[in-house]
Amino acid sequence: MYDLIAKLGSVVIRFFRRLLSAPVRLFAFLLRGLVSLWKRFVAALRAAAVPEEASGRPTGRARVSSGKGARNASYGSHKTAALWVIPLVSLLIAAFTVLHFLSSRTALRIDAGDTLIGYAAEESDYLAARSAAEARIRCGGPSFDGKLPEVTFKAEIIDVNDYTAQEQMTDRLLANVQGEMTEACGVFIDGKFVGAMYNESDAEEIFSSVLNEFKNRTDANASCFFGEDIAYVPGLYPDSPDCLRGAGALRETARSLTVMATRTETVNETVGFSVVEIPSRTLSVNTARTILEGENGVDQVTRVVTYADGKAVSSREVGRVTVIQPVPMRRLVGTKVYSMPVAQTFSSVTQLIWPVDGAYNINSDYAYRWGKFHYGLDIGVGSAPGTSLGMNVLAAADGVVELATTHSSYGYYIILDHGNGMETVYGHLMEDSFKVRPGEVVKQGQPIARVGQTGYATGPHLHFEVRVNGNKLDPKLFLQQYKGIGY
Repeated sequence: MYDLIAKLGSVVIRFFRRLLSAPVRLFAFLLRGLVSLWKRFVAALRAAAVPEEASGRPTGRARVSSGKGARNASYGSHKTAALWVIPLVSLLIAAFTVLHFLSSRTALRIDAGDTLIGYAAEESDYLAARSAAEARIRCGGPSFDGKLPEVTFKAEIIDVNDYTAQEQMTDRLLANVQGEMTEACGVFIDGKFVGAMYNESDAEEIFSSVLNEFKNRTDANASCFFGEDIAYVPGLYPDSPDCLRGAGALRETARSLTVMATRTETVNETVGFSVVEIPSRTLSVNTARTILEGENGVDQVTRVVTYADGKAVSSREVGRVTVIQPVPMRRLVGTKVYSMPVAQTFSSVTQLIWPVDGAYNINSDYAYRWGKFHYGLDIGVGSAPGTSLGMNVLAAADGVVELATTHSSYGYYIILDHGNGMETVYGHLMEDSFKVRPGEVVKQGQPIARVGQTGYATGPHLHFEVRVNGNKLDPKLFLQQYKGIGY
């Protein structure tokens, strides 16, 4: 029965909408006529304003006005006044009609017997109000058997300000429920009814106390709230024990919810260093040399962290202060390209000759020493009489001088590029003993400098390294025995 009434109301509303389109067309017709009348009135005023001298009548003789002429003049003034009044009255009537039309709307009148429930713009507005009322009734459970009243629909034209709010329609429907209702505050969690209490403040106090209990157990400075959406809706509710729940039952419901806690936390965060690459024409392509090691920085970061039942679920940065600035790593990146014949010559290098002519002892091996790893061989005279100072340092294989410079640890040193990613390093060389320069091609066994004691060295010796694709490997894997001397 209700569906039939609802459909009938919808049909009536559509009928009146079409019916009102005729007055709109009539109003447009009247407006066009009014504009035409106004144009004629303006033309008449202009004609009356033309002076008598401009009409072509003789002016040399005075004209005597008779009684009939005076009456004609009076009639003319009344006629002119009428020409002013008629359009103004018409404009006022038209304006009133427009305002009345704009402020009027077709509405659906809803009645429950002799009681007006309200005016709805659409049927869906009433259905939403009815659904909200039914939700409150259902909260009563089996101890409440009330039901909403039957309603009737009728289309009417009303002022736009006379529409009834959905909440008001809900309350009026509940006021006509067949059953005992009472003023109370319902508690809805994520849109689902969980209980009602007589006072809204009592219901809010129960959920606030649960949040305070959580704060006292965890962090008194935290800002706590529930993860679920909690709504307190005052209104009419069934007066039954299934609906009006006690404080204890609502407290247990509140304790089952997800408690969110927001805290402000400050931590130190490591900031990685950047790498600055500097092109070098003395290094071959695809090779690089670190000239300054990078160092990480430290930032003090302040974040607002949100926890759900003690587990972090989100974090938002609100402040950052640099405590230690990071130091960028600086690297030389090779740009020098060698000719193909030279590259082909170097590609056959598989073994290296002994790099010091006259000193064959390994003073320090490729191994740990003094708490850190030693990535090369320290070659010198050792316990033999004399010293290795000034002995010739030989190129271990054919190659190109990649670098010939000085370093805080290596002292004066030379790097040879042998192709295919292989390099040899000669450190602690004698000052001003370089016999080659960067970019020069050298042959295996060619003297390139003399043994010295520059840089970090406790005595005269050669520090010898082998690098393959940047990795420092044990030189003994590549050195052949020299003059039958073993090691």
